[in-house]
Amino acid sequence: MATSPLPNPSESLHADVLRLLDRLPHTRHGELIQLALATIVRMAEDDIDRLDWKICNASLQDMERAFKTFYPYQHVRKIAIFGSARIGEDSPEYQMTVDFARAITEQGFMVITGAGVASCRPEMRARAGRNPLASISNYPLSRSKSFY
Repeated sequence: MATSPLPNPSESLHADVLRLLDRLPHTRHGELIQLALATIVRMAEDDIDRLDWKICNASLQDMERAFKTFYPYQHVRKIAIFGSARIGEDSPEYQMTVDFARAITEQGFMVITGAGVASCRPEMRARAGRNPLASISNYPLSRSKSFY
């Protein structure tokens, strides 16, 4: 019994891009999508280092995940708090951050942390209030996504 060959990834991408280009004039935000694609085309024409392409790809994947994750909260105001795992719970900076997170969530904001140990300790999450406290990170030491 003969098996059909697996599809060529390049052919599949080519077909996907052609379908997208055909739909662009009728797609919501088609002009902006076209501008993003044009930027990638221009970048591809330059002699960009492999590491830069890896960073670009990872950034796009992170943005895709973030857009999907935060879509249900698109009408909630958000702020980001980034800290350091080297700041102890007894430091004035830590307490100031906890107090600020609590106050800002009471105003209806979602607090997004950088997933650092200091900024995500259970005590801070508990003191921050009832609104969602989100943590999204794709750093080597903390590959997690969690909501508090």
